[in-house]
Amino acid sequence: MRVLLVTHGYPPEEEAGTELYAAGGAEALAVAGHDVRVLAANPRAGGSTHRVDEVNGIRVERIWSAEAAERDGVVPLRHEQAEVVFADTMREFRPDVVHAVSLIFLSNRFVELAHEAGVPVVLSPTDFWFLCPRVHIPVGRRHPLRGRVWGLNCLAHMEAASPRWLASLARSGRLPARIRWHVRRANMLRGVLNRADLVLAPCEFVRERFVEFGADPARIEALPLGLEGEPPERPPRGPRPRIGFLGALTREKGADLLVDAFRRVGADADLVLRGHSPSSRAHPSSRPLRERCPRSSSPAATAASSAPATQPTSQRT
Repeated sequence: MRVLLVTHGYPPEEEAGTELYAAGGAEALAVAGHDVRVLAANPRAGGSTHRVDEVNGIRVERIWSAEAAERDGVVPLRHEQAEVVFADTMREFRPDVVHAVSLIFLSNRFVELAHEAGVPVVLSPTDFWFLCPRVHIPVGRRHPLRGRVWGLNCLAHMEAASPRWLASLARSGRLPARIRWHVRRANMLRGVLNRADLVLAPCEFVRERFVEFGADPARIEALPLGLEGEPPERPPRGPRPRIGFLGALTREKGADLLVDAFRRVGADADLVLRGHSPSSRAHPSSRPLRERCPRSSSPAATAASSAPATQPTSQRT
């Protein structure tokens, strides 16, 4: 089977969770005997690019231009150059299925273009880009408004959350257009989801959020992520329970909330944080964690030193 895998980045240049997940899936399909190609955005290119290389035996086509970059805090839904490249790849490769892990930095029209070519599409989103321009749903803020007005939720927690920004939109006359954009975006991406032949959510929680958004329950299934190979041997259990966090040490991943919860419980246990963080100490996404771990110079140092795991919880890591 010929599989065209689509994602918003691909190793070795982009190596966050979604990118590694996409690469693992592509390589596993190739090992199983399938013909796999990858079309990926290349946000770290530093400038316009369209090139083809090979990564672990997988042909990877990378594309990037200023058209795909974030503007006014949001990522555009369409990248017309990416649509041209996608259509060309469809004609040349003639895939049996398109598996889109992510459409960020690419185009929401990929599903439509694949169907025009008679090719089914599987979506397996690893985040909430379809639901919200923030990509990661803000902690503590669900979207209470449903249906055609869903986008007003995003307007509230993105624009109205900052009175100064909201006032600037109003003064410049851009506020009505911004309101229409939020409403239109949600309805457009709901349509994309419901045109896909199958949507695979990584867990039941994500599936439930997509169904709340308006995804067709008959088209979306929860398929838990797997582990490659045998799990590592468990180290000997220590004298106290150990709780671990593995992931990016940024606001969106909620490590700071885990530290808060750990302190409040006051259990006789250890907390270990492992992951990378933004390189700049002033990066706002990692500030909440730094504030909760003041003994470390940065979240990266906290993770690397395993400080929370080597002292009693009574010291309030």
